[in-house]
Amino acid sequence: MEQLNLKLKLNDNGSITATWSPITGATRYHAYMYKSGSEKYIVYNEKNLHTTSYTSKAGLEANRSYEVVLVAYTSKGTVSDGGKVLILSDFYINKTLAVPRNIKAVPAVTSVTISFDKVTGASSYEIYFNGTVHTVTASTATISKTINGLKQQTSYTYAVRAKNVNRTGAY
Repeated sequence: MEQLNLKLKLNDNGSITATWSPITGATRYHAYMYKSGSEKYIVYNEKNLHTTSYTSKAGLEANRSYEVVLVAYTSKGTVSDGGKVLILSDFYINKTLAVPRNIKAVPAVTSVTISFDKVTGASSYEIYFNGTVHTVTASTATISKTINGLKQQTSYTYAVRAKNVNRTGAY
């Protein structure tokens, strides 16, 4: 009987790519991934694949094991295979950090609120605002910081970068 020969690869962006050998007469493949543990949280569940590879979303949680199960459907029955990938706790710490995206500065009369999207692997952020560095830590998807004491009709400059214990990203 043919084998799927499932291979799993952890990508630099924190996604997992599953590749497998084609099965003769397979009408479709069903691939699903879930977080290992007592609560089996489904990461993806693709029921109608017609390819021999699939890549999960990027930025999967570190310090977690993920299980992938693959089933090939043929006129003679099914063939299945499975495997696990562990993303180590320091996986993102040793990667180059991305520049925060969707940076917005919303001015008020004497303040400005700077907001931006969370960066995978970052534990804090620095906002360089007019010569002063403001450190921000947050775990929400969007991070923001309000800076007060501004003067009307004055120009200010700012930049944002991500940090973790080993790396500092670019502004």
